[in-house]
Amino acid sequence: MGGEPISSDQFDPYGKWLGIPLEKRPPTYFDLLGLSPTVSDRETIEIAARKQKSVINSFRGGEHEQWAARLSYEVDEATICLLNPEMRTAYRRKLVRARKRLLTSSSVPPDPPVQTSSSPAKRSLYRRVVGEEPGIAREFAGIMAVLTTCFILAFGSSMLLPWATVESDSADAAAEVSETIERTIRSDVDVKNEEARPNLIPIEKPWTDLFANASLQTDKVSGSWYRSENAFMADASAAPHAALKLDSSGRSYEFECEFEILRHGQYPGIAVSLPVGETRGQFSFWAPDWFQIKHVPGSAGSPPGKFSPQKKHMGFSTFANGKPLNFGRNERVSLHFVVDATEPEYKITVSMNEAKLLDWSGSEQDLWEPYDDLDLWRGQPRSGIIIASAHATVTKFYSAQIREK
Repeated sequence: MGGEPISSDQFDPYGKWLGIPLEKRPPTYFDLLGLSPTVSDRETIEIAARKQKSVINSFRGGEHEQWAARLSYEVDEATICLLNPEMRTAYRRKLVRARKRLLTSSSVPPDPPVQTSSSPAKRSLYRRVVGEEPGIAREFAGIMAVLTTCFILAFGSSMLLPWATVESDSADAAAEVSETIERTIRSDVDVKNEEARPNLIPIEKPWTDLFANASLQTDKVSGSWYRSENAFMADASAAPHAALKLDSSGRSYEFECEFEILRHGQYPGIAVSLPVGETRGQFSFWAPDWFQIKHVPGSAGSPPGKFSPQKKHMGFSTFANGKPLNFGRNERVSLHFVVDATEPEYKITVSMNEAKLLDWSGSEQDLWEPYDDLDLWRGQPRSGIIIASAHATVTKFYSAQIREK
């Protein structure tokens, strides 16, 4: 682990952001993702990782940027390990060895407290949070010794050290996990074997924060935009839409954004226009039960889900098997897009709050460049992603990020 991020005295991001209590310090990979140590289901791990990254990314670029960057890396590290069955097994063995050493270390007297003249309290908190030094093992051992052996064997896994240096155990465990990572990257993958599929979070292609380089002067398309704390505010009170262009040139990628509608007119809603291959797909989300999509050509009387030239919009309808979107004012909503523009078949998956709304696939001729009736691209190069807030709507965008597949 590296040096201590610069932060305010007694600031505890593990507790404030991820809800990890002090008795689970330092946290295990499972604790970082808010999972039980027995979890092995891939989808459960992926969903938990996205939730934790979403919380952390909402603090990027703010007062605690260094803590946010550090926790983001740690969550990625935990996700990569737990998604791989071999690495997950090796890590659990490491935790078992750490627990055994924990139980035998209670007789060793604790190290004297380390204090500095500048900030002794902060250094103490940092050691408890990160757990870089073996003295933390003896601190936990004093508590664990009170419990019965049976209780420890049954439930003690939640109290284990995650990445603290566990003397002689850490070297062989780290080598074991590193070797597994390299073997996973080098090996051929059998796509018929679920357990052998490659990680969905690539090591060399991390998430890119699209708000980090956004300019409210040059990238604003319409409406009023301003920064508030660690978020972007879109105010369309006096405009048809409040739209902002975010730079992006990828063809196959994942895109995520989080928003909260603070004020709206008849219906709360936002729109997202995404690059899809050489063309674009435009999506609109309206509560309580409308989901618009413009990407499929249609004709008069086309059924819900198809584009209707007369309306310039998809027929309004509930989506996802008739279930409404169900988001409203003062509710934090997460959107997730996966765009796979690999010829000859193109695929688009759309999810809201972890629930899948759309799973579409088709050929290049099925993709459609939507008529820009919202005038979102006025004077703008047709590249990148546009996010927009509906008329008479004030929306708080917490994050927008992308990574290439």
